[in-house]
Amino acid sequence: MTSKAALIDAPMLRKTAEISRLRLDEKEAKEFQADFAEILDYFSRIAEIEARGKELYYVRDANTVLRKDAPEQREGEAEGVRSQFAKKDEGYMIAPRSL
Repeated sequence: MTSKAALIDAPMLRKTAEISRLRLDEKEAKEFQADFAEILDYFSRIAEIEARGKELYYVRDANTVLRKDAPEQREGEAEGVRSQFAKKDEGYMIAPRSL
């Protein structure tokens, strides 16, 4: 396995830090560069796995429990909503432009 440390040069490190909105001093940049190279090495190991035609991921069956919804009318709730709208036109409520 080849090391990815050579791929993490100073310009790439600066660009990654900029995108991540990190301000790194020289010491932090060196540490970040080593950590970044190590992370890329782990990912390169994944690419080396021989699947031999098998899927490399597993999806578990989802058992979704559904409930039957029934509409319910609460006493006074509709009038409470209607009272929030000051302007009514032919039985329709008109919402303010801010909504």
